[in-house]
Amino acid sequence: MARKVNPEEPVTEVKEKKTKKMEVKAADVAEATDTEATTEEFDTDGSELESADNAAREFNPDELVARKTSRFTHELAKASQKVKKEMYRSEHVVTEFGDEEIETQSTILKKDYLELVASAKSNKILEGKIVGFRYAGDTRKSTVLAEIEFGSGLFNVLIPSYLIYDYEVSKYVEPDKIQIIENNIVRRIGGNIKFIVRHVDEKEKTAYADRLMAMSIIGYETYIKPTRDGKPRIVPGMLAKAQVMYTVSKGIIVDAFGAEILIRKEELSHSYVGDAREEFKVGDYVTVKIDKISEVTVEKNDTNYRLVKATGSVKAALVNNKANLFDQFKVDGIYAGTVSYVDESGVFCRLRGNMDCLVALPRFGANPVRGQSRLIRITEKDEDRLFLYGIFINN
Repeated sequence: MARKVNPEEPVTEVKEKKTKKMEVKAADVAEATDTEATTEEFDTDGSELESADNAAREFNPDELVARKTSRFTHELAKASQKVKKEMYRSEHVVTEFGDEEIETQSTILKKDYLELVASAKSNKILEGKIVGFRYAGDTRKSTVLAEIEFGSGLFNVLIPSYLIYDYEVSKYVEPDKIQIIENNIVRRIGGNIKFIVRHVDEKEKTAYADRLMAMSIIGYETYIKPTRDGKPRIVPGMLAKAQVMYTVSKGIIVDAFGAEILIRKEELSHSYVGDAREEFKVGDYVTVKIDKISEVTVEKNDTNYRLVKATGSVKAALVNNKANLFDQFKVDGIYAGTVSYVDESGVFCRLRGNMDCLVALPRFGANPVRGQSRLIRITEKDEDRLFLYGIFINN
């Protein structure tokens, strides 16, 4: 039977394909707390794993990853009864009130497994941290898989790079281009992401997941779907809390409720930012003023994702006191400053109120380092740029 699609769902177009039904009922997953009941409910004779293994041999590693992360092939590869009993063996402690089950690695593993199954069955959004990457096959030409730490970390959650962030896969097949993908994943290590599970292998303790679908759902709920007052939750001009997902010297990428926003260093602060990597770290949270919002449709694994694209500024969300403070700094006055950045043009320092001051590089000795405190004599004031120039007085 063809799946009925709600026109308000984030995915606007679903190509007709046969789907494999999950053996587990959502209610059973939610209510399965007793070890024996859970074991019986998920028991198999191992035939599913054998079939899955036979099917896997018909695909190369990249095709197998695409199959396991497709919207149309929800799969649950369940362990045999013997393996399951070993995996979820419970332990009890005797008390004066009777036996009580205690938390062990096995009970924690079972809890993680049920969460992953619930996500695969009902599109429940889970959260984890990017901790590394691996390759789908034996060579660097195969699909890059981001490794996600979820729950206790006992299950391996893997997401192909093209479902971590949006890019045109066909343009990144050559070795030098694959290196770009690797670098993009490395720069995201430490960031927390939302994801939806597509495939769970209970015996191997491995799950394959999809971040883009989670972003699509969250983005739709936040920026597109009307609330009771007729407007989306976030509209242009509003402030949003966002997590830093990626940093380079010239800027950062943040995740603001399912929308990844590139913010160049000029829009990060009212003060001079020499290298964004020194000011922001992956996992930091910042406040962003949302500027423009739009939707785009991208196709991955025969699925059309409706992703929200937005622009924004950290700088616009911050109070700027420079105009009020500028007149308080006098030429020939001496002020305390902190080194923020050093390059060939000089030493950038921040004075009181984050007022910028450029100081000439010392003629003798080592250059100051970021974070060092120095005394500065003001030699010149730029009224148009609200910028100060000075010299160190304690070289």
